Amino acid sequence: MNWFHYVSCFFAGMILANFVPHFVHGISGNRFPTPFSHPPGKGLSSPIVNVVWALGNLAVGYLLFRAGGVAKADTSALVIFFAGIIVISTFSRRGTLRSAVGEHFNLQKENPMSLTQVDATPALLVIDLQKGITGLATVHPAADVIARAAELASSFRKHGFPVVLVNVSGRAPGRTDAGTPKFTFLPDWTELVPELEQQSSDYVVTKQRPGAFIGTSLQEILQLRGVTQVFLAGIATSAGVEATARSAYYLGYHVVLVIDAMTDRDGDMHRHCLEKIFPRIGESATAEAVVRALELLQ
Repeated sequence: MNWFHYVSCFFAGMILANFVPHFVHGISGNRFPTPFSHPPGKGLSSPIVNVVWALGNLAVGYLLFRAGGVAKADTSALVIFFAGIIVISTFSRRGTLRSAVGEHFNLQKENPMSLTQVDATPALLVIDLQKGITGLATVHPAADVIARAAELASSFRKHGFPVVLVNVSGRAPGRTDAGTPKFTFLPDWTELVPELEQQSSDYVVTKQRPGAFIGTSLQEILQLRGVTQVFLAGIATSAGVEATARSAYYLGYHVVLVIDAMTDRDGDMHRHCLEKIFPRIGESATAEAVVRALELLQ
Protein backbone atom coordinates (compact mmCIF):
# COMPACT_ATOMS: atom_id res chain seq x y z
CA MET A 1 0.00 0.00 0.00
CA ASN A 2 1.11 3.54 -0.75
CA TRP A 3 1.32 6.30 1.85
CA PHE A 4 -1.87 7.95 0.66
CA HIS A 5 -3.79 4.73 1.36
CA TYR A 6 -2.75 4.98 5.00
CA VAL A 7 -3.76 8.66 5.11
CA SER A 8 -7.17 7.66 3.72
CA CYS A 9 -7.47 4.94 6.38
CA PHE A 10 -6.67 7.39 9.17
CA PHE A 11 -9.16 10.05 8.07
CA ALA A 12 -11.79 7.40 7.32
CA GLY A 13 -11.63 6.39 10.99
CA MET A 14 -11.85 9.99 12.17
CA ILE A 15 -14.76 10.98 9.94
CA LEU A 16 -16.81 7.83 10.45
CA ALA A 17 -16.40 8.16 14.23
CA ASN A 18 -17.52 11.79 14.00
CA PHE A 19 -20.70 10.60 12.27
CA VAL A 20 -21.98 8.85 15.40
CA PRO A 21 -22.62 11.65 17.96
CA HIS A 22 -24.14 14.03 15.42
CA PHE A 23 -26.46 11.38 14.01
CA VAL A 24 -27.54 10.13 17.45
CA HIS A 25 -28.30 13.64 18.74
CA GLY A 26 -29.99 14.59 15.48
CA ILE A 27 -32.43 11.66 15.31
CA SER A 28 -33.12 12.04 19.05
CA GLY A 29 -34.28 15.62 18.43
CA ASN A 30 -31.45 17.16 20.45
CA ARG A 31 -29.42 20.23 19.58
CA PHE A 32 -25.66 19.61 19.43
CA PRO A 33 -22.56 21.60 18.36
CA THR A 34 -21.49 21.48 14.69
CA PRO A 35 -19.12 23.65 12.63
CA PHE A 36 -22.20 25.69 11.70
CA SER A 37 -23.16 26.56 15.30
CA HIS A 38 -23.41 30.21 16.26
CA PRO A 39 -21.54 31.56 18.08
CA PRO A 40 -18.73 29.17 17.09
CA GLY A 41 -17.68 26.87 19.91
CA LYS A 42 -20.62 27.89 22.11
CA GLY A 43 -23.83 27.59 20.14
CA LEU A 44 -25.81 24.48 19.31
CA SER A 45 -27.11 23.42 15.91
CA SER A 46 -30.60 22.11 15.28
CA PRO A 47 -31.31 18.36 15.03
CA ILE A 48 -31.77 18.54 11.23
CA VAL A 49 -28.40 20.26 10.79
CA ASN A 50 -26.79 17.52 12.89
CA VAL A 51 -28.41 14.77 10.79
CA VAL A 52 -27.29 16.40 7.54
CA TRP A 53 -23.76 16.94 8.88
CA ALA A 54 -23.65 13.34 10.09
CA LEU A 55 -24.73 11.96 6.72
CA GLY A 56 -22.10 14.10 5.02
CA ASN A 57 -19.48 12.61 7.34
CA LEU A 58 -20.79 9.13 6.59
CA ALA A 59 -20.53 9.64 2.82
CA VAL A 60 -17.01 11.09 2.91
CA GLY A 61 -15.87 8.53 5.47
CA TYR A 62 -17.16 5.67 3.32
CA LEU A 63 -15.31 6.96 0.27
CA LEU A 64 -12.08 7.24 2.26
CA PHE A 65 -12.72 3.79 3.73
CA ARG A 66 -12.88 2.33 0.24
CA ALA A 67 -9.96 4.37 -1.04
CA GLY A 68 -7.76 3.27 1.86
CA GLY A 69 -8.56 -0.37 1.31
CA VAL A 70 -9.52 -0.85 4.96
CA ALA A 71 -11.87 -3.69 4.01
CA LYS A 72 -8.97 -5.73 2.68
CA ALA A 73 -7.08 -8.14 4.87
CA ASP A 74 -4.37 -5.64 5.75
CA THR A 75 -3.58 -5.39 9.46
CA SER A 76 -1.66 -2.11 9.12
CA ALA A 77 -4.65 -0.46 7.42
CA LEU A 78 -6.97 -1.56 10.22
CA VAL A 79 -4.54 -0.31 12.87
CA ILE A 80 -4.36 3.12 11.25
CA PHE A 81 -8.14 3.16 10.76
CA PHE A 82 -8.72 2.58 14.49
CA ALA A 83 -5.98 5.08 15.31
CA GLY A 84 -8.10 7.68 13.51
CA ILE A 85 -11.11 6.71 15.64
CA ILE A 86 -9.05 7.04 18.83
CA VAL A 87 -7.63 10.43 17.83
CA ILE A 88 -11.02 11.99 16.97
CA SER A 89 -12.58 10.53 20.13
CA THR A 90 -9.82 11.97 22.31
CA PHE A 91 -9.88 15.30 20.50
CA SER A 92 -13.66 15.56 20.79
CA ARG A 93 -13.55 14.75 24.49
CA ARG A 94 -10.86 17.33 25.18
CA GLY A 95 -12.75 19.86 23.08
CA THR A 96 -15.90 19.20 25.09
CA LEU A 97 -14.00 19.64 28.33
CA ARG A 98 -12.44 22.89 27.11
CA SER A 99 -15.85 24.15 26.06
CA ALA A 100 -17.34 23.25 29.44
CA VAL A 101 -14.50 24.92 31.32
CA GLY A 102 -14.69 27.98 29.08
CA GLU A 103 -18.43 28.25 29.60
CA HIS A 104 -17.96 27.94 33.36
CA PHE A 105 -15.49 30.82 33.49
CA ASN A 106 -17.59 32.90 31.09
CA LEU A 107 -20.54 32.46 33.40
CA GLN A 108 -18.35 33.39 36.35
CA LYS A 109 -17.34 36.64 34.63
CA GLU A 110 -20.81 37.51 33.39
CA ASN A 111 -22.50 36.34 36.59
CA PRO A 112 -20.37 37.46 39.56
CA MET A 113 -23.03 36.24 42.00
CA SER A 114 -22.45 33.06 43.96
CA LEU A 115 -23.95 31.63 47.10
CA THR A 116 -23.05 34.04 49.91
CA GLN A 117 -24.87 32.41 52.82
CA VAL A 118 -27.57 29.98 53.86
CA ASP A 119 -30.38 31.63 55.81
CA ALA A 120 -31.71 30.26 59.09
CA THR A 121 -34.69 28.69 57.30
CA PRO A 122 -34.15 27.88 53.62
CA ALA A 123 -36.41 25.69 51.50
CA LEU A 124 -35.75 23.54 48.45
CA LEU A 125 -38.17 23.85 45.53
CA VAL A 126 -37.90 20.96 43.06
CA ILE A 127 -39.71 21.93 39.88
CA ASP A 128 -41.53 19.46 37.61
CA LEU A 129 -39.33 16.39 38.04
CA GLN A 130 -42.26 14.20 37.05
CA LYS A 131 -42.51 11.32 34.60
CA GLY A 132 -44.14 13.34 31.84
CA ILE A 133 -41.43 16.03 31.91
CA THR A 134 -38.28 14.01 32.55
CA GLY A 135 -39.17 11.71 29.66
CA LEU A 136 -38.79 14.55 27.16
CA ALA A 137 -35.52 15.24 25.31
CA THR A 138 -33.32 17.75 27.15
CA VAL A 139 -29.92 19.30 26.45
CA HIS A 140 -28.42 17.71 29.56
CA PRO A 141 -29.22 14.18 30.74
CA ALA A 142 -32.36 14.29 32.87
CA ALA A 143 -30.94 11.47 34.98
CA ASP A 144 -28.08 13.73 36.13
CA VAL A 145 -30.50 16.53 37.05
CA ILE A 146 -32.70 14.09 38.97
CA ALA A 147 -29.72 12.64 40.83
CA ARG A 148 -28.51 16.07 41.95
CA ALA A 149 -32.03 17.15 42.94
CA ALA A 150 -32.41 13.95 44.97
CA GLU A 151 -29.09 14.65 46.70
CA LEU A 152 -30.25 18.17 47.53
CA ALA A 153 -33.58 16.91 48.86
CA SER A 154 -31.84 14.38 51.08
CA SER A 155 -29.53 17.05 52.49
CA PHE A 156 -32.38 19.51 53.18
CA ARG A 157 -34.38 16.77 54.94
CA LYS A 158 -31.35 15.79 57.00
CA HIS A 159 -31.13 19.33 58.35
CA GLY A 160 -34.86 19.67 58.95
CA PHE A 161 -35.45 22.21 56.17
CA PRO A 162 -38.59 22.18 54.01
CA VAL A 163 -38.59 20.30 50.72
CA VAL A 164 -41.31 21.24 48.26
CA LEU A 165 -41.87 18.89 45.33
CA VAL A 166 -43.72 20.68 42.55
CA ASN A 167 -45.51 19.05 39.62
CA VAL A 168 -47.62 20.50 36.84
CA SER A 169 -50.98 19.17 35.68
CA GLY A 170 -52.09 21.83 33.20
CA ARG A 171 -51.20 25.01 31.36
CA ALA A 172 -52.23 28.64 31.22
CA PRO A 173 -55.31 29.07 28.99
CA GLY A 174 -54.15 32.15 27.09
CA ARG A 175 -53.62 32.01 23.32
CA THR A 176 -50.00 32.08 22.12
CA ASP A 177 -48.13 32.15 18.81
CA ALA A 178 -46.55 28.81 19.71
CA GLY A 179 -49.98 27.23 20.12
CA THR A 180 -51.00 24.31 22.29
CA PRO A 181 -48.37 21.58 22.79
CA LYS A 182 -49.10 18.62 20.52
CA PHE A 183 -48.72 15.63 22.82
CA THR A 184 -50.96 13.36 24.87
CA PHE A 185 -50.90 13.41 28.65
CA LEU A 186 -50.38 9.81 29.79
CA PRO A 187 -52.04 8.58 33.02
CA ASP A 188 -48.76 8.82 35.01
CA TRP A 189 -47.71 12.13 33.44
CA THR A 190 -47.86 14.07 36.74
CA GLU A 191 -46.24 11.40 38.94
CA LEU A 192 -43.03 12.52 40.62
CA VAL A 193 -39.99 10.45 39.67
CA PRO A 194 -39.24 7.79 42.31
CA GLU A 195 -35.58 8.83 42.55
CA LEU A 196 -36.67 11.83 44.63
CA GLU A 197 -37.71 9.37 47.38
CA GLN A 198 -40.65 11.49 48.51
CA GLN A 199 -41.03 11.59 52.30
CA SER A 200 -44.06 12.26 54.48
CA SER A 201 -42.41 15.50 55.61
CA ASP A 202 -42.22 16.83 52.04
CA TYR A 203 -44.77 19.27 50.67
CA VAL A 204 -46.29 18.52 47.27
CA VAL A 205 -47.60 21.44 45.24
CA THR A 206 -49.49 20.89 41.99
CA LYS A 207 -49.62 23.86 39.63
CA GLN A 208 -51.50 24.78 36.48
CA ARG A 209 -49.10 27.50 35.38
CA PRO A 210 -45.34 27.60 34.69
CA GLY A 211 -44.63 29.31 38.01
CA ALA A 212 -45.27 27.44 41.27
CA PHE A 213 -46.66 30.41 43.20
CA ILE A 214 -49.67 31.31 41.03
CA GLY A 215 -52.85 29.56 42.10
CA THR A 216 -51.16 27.28 44.65
CA SER A 217 -50.51 27.14 48.39
CA LEU A 218 -46.74 27.54 48.01
CA GLN A 219 -46.59 31.03 49.49
CA GLU A 220 -48.62 29.96 52.53
CA ILE A 221 -46.37 26.92 53.06
CA LEU A 222 -43.21 29.01 52.97
CA GLN A 223 -44.65 31.67 55.26
CA LEU A 224 -45.86 29.05 57.72
CA ARG A 225 -42.34 27.62 57.96
CA GLY A 226 -40.72 31.06 58.20
CA VAL A 227 -38.72 30.55 55.00
CA THR A 228 -36.64 33.49 53.76
CA GLN A 229 -34.49 31.76 51.14
CA VAL A 230 -35.41 29.31 48.37
CA PHE A 231 -33.15 27.00 46.38
CA LEU A 232 -34.45 25.93 42.97
CA ALA A 233 -33.80 22.88 40.81
CA GLY A 234 -35.74 21.11 38.09
CA ILE A 235 -36.94 21.16 34.49
CA ALA A 236 -37.25 23.30 32.48
CA THR A 237 -34.80 26.11 33.20
CA SER A 238 -36.59 28.65 31.00
CA ALA A 239 -40.12 27.65 32.03
CA GLY A 240 -41.03 26.36 35.48
CA VAL A 241 -37.70 27.16 37.13
CA GLU A 242 -37.42 30.70 35.78
CA ALA A 243 -41.09 31.55 36.39
CA THR A 244 -40.92 30.32 39.99
CA ALA A 245 -37.60 32.09 40.61
CA ARG A 246 -39.01 35.38 39.32
CA SER A 247 -42.06 35.15 41.58
CA ALA A 248 -39.93 34.22 44.59
CA TYR A 249 -37.65 37.21 44.00
CA TYR A 250 -40.60 39.59 43.54
CA LEU A 251 -42.15 38.27 46.77
CA GLY A 252 -38.97 39.12 48.65
CA TYR A 253 -37.24 35.76 49.00
CA HIS A 254 -33.53 35.29 48.59
CA VAL A 255 -33.26 33.06 45.53
CA VAL A 256 -30.52 30.53 44.81
CA LEU A 257 -30.43 28.76 41.43
CA VAL A 258 -28.71 25.35 41.56
CA ILE A 259 -27.42 25.56 38.01
CA ASP A 260 -26.24 21.97 37.57
CA ALA A 261 -29.53 20.58 38.89
CA MET A 262 -31.63 22.01 36.08
CA THR A 263 -31.88 21.71 32.32
CA ASP A 264 -34.03 22.67 29.36
CA ARG A 265 -35.22 21.35 26.02
CA ASP A 266 -33.46 24.27 24.32
CA GLY A 267 -29.75 24.88 24.93
CA ASP A 268 -29.91 28.55 23.95
CA MET A 269 -32.80 29.20 26.37
CA HIS A 270 -30.97 27.41 29.17
CA ARG A 271 -27.81 29.44 28.60
CA HIS A 272 -29.78 32.69 28.32
CA CYS A 273 -31.34 32.08 31.74
CA LEU A 274 -27.99 31.30 33.37
CA GLU A 275 -26.20 34.25 31.79
CA LYS A 276 -28.83 36.99 31.52
CA ILE A 277 -31.84 36.28 33.75
CA PHE A 278 -30.66 34.56 36.90
CA PRO A 279 -27.92 37.06 37.83
CA ARG A 280 -30.66 39.71 38.14
CA ILE A 281 -32.95 37.72 40.42
CA GLY A 282 -30.73 35.56 42.57
CA GLU A 283 -27.48 33.83 43.36
CA SER A 284 -26.16 30.67 41.76
CA ALA A 285 -24.42 27.58 43.05
CA THR A 286 -23.77 23.97 42.20
CA ALA A 287 -25.47 21.11 44.02
CA GLU A 288 -22.16 20.12 45.60
CA ALA A 289 -21.62 23.66 46.90
CA VAL A 290 -25.11 23.79 48.40
CA VAL A 291 -24.72 20.44 50.16
CA ARG A 292 -21.34 21.54 51.50
CA ALA A 293 -22.81 24.84 52.74
CA LEU A 294 -25.58 23.00 54.56
CA GLU A 295 -23.06 20.73 56.25
CA LEU A 296 -21.17 23.76 57.54
CA LEU A 297 -24.29 24.87 59.45
CA GLN A 298 -23.72 22.11 62.01
